[in-house]
Amino acid sequence: MKNLIKAQLRTLAQFGIYIAGISLVSVFMYLMFKYPPVVPYPGNDGYPPVYIPYPGVEHEYRLYLEERYLEYRRAA
Repeated sequence: MKNLIKAQLRTLAQFGIYIAGISLVSVFMYLMFKYPPVVPYPGNDGYPPVYIPYPGVEHEYRLYLEERYLEYRRAA
């Protein structure tokens, strides 16, 4: 009887390990598809550009300032 219980526990443990492994692999695959790795394209200077995954307020403000600067240069 004890051997039968030990065998069943071993089978359940193996089944749990399989389920945990499949879950872990599926989480990694989900993250790879949701946030793919960045392959930067090097510019003329040889340095890769800075990757901004989620442009926030700072990025938008920098774009606004650059546009204002260009308008100032055109008006001058």
